[in-house]
Amino acid sequence: ICVDTLLQPRPHRLQGRLHVAAELRRRQQVRGSAPGDGPPVDEHLRSLDQQLDALARDWSSTLLANLADPMVAPNIELLSDPAGKEAVNSFLSSKTLPDPVSATFVKAVNEMLGGLEKVLVAPADLRQSLVEGGTPCTVDELKERFGGFVDALTRGKDRSKIRVVVE
Repeated sequence: ICVDTLLQPRPHRLQGRLHVAAELRRRQQVRGSAPGDGPPVDEHLRSLDQQLDALARDWSSTLLANLADPMVAPNIELLSDPAGKEAVNSFLSSKTLPDPVSATFVKAVNEMLGGLEKVLVAPADLRQSLVEGGTPCTVDELKERFGGFVDALTRGKDRSKIRVVVE
């Protein structure tokens, strides 16, 4: 599922309806038909509105199913942006896509569906890596030790998908 295109902000319904109505009237005039010929514009608008509603329901149910997947659902706890976590939780409880769909929501859903990897760090291991080589130490030495520790934790992994959790 491509969430970026699926959840792009939707234009305001009234503007969309007015645009469609104007276009239908223009087409009737170009064809030389009178406004009363053929199906009424309101009928077209009603049909399009129903199709949009059905599409939104389908998107919502597909997204809910994907987020409920046992491989995906635990990733909500690994979301680093509290606003994104809140937006996803709100969607899961309401079972309705937010209107409008925010960039924060899209980013959080993409992170969840893209797969996040939890890396657990024991406080003792962290402490050991920082004091290795002795103390006292300079700020630069401490930074180098911490950087080496993080590099060792993340070696061979996609850093953008890693979430470090200190136990």
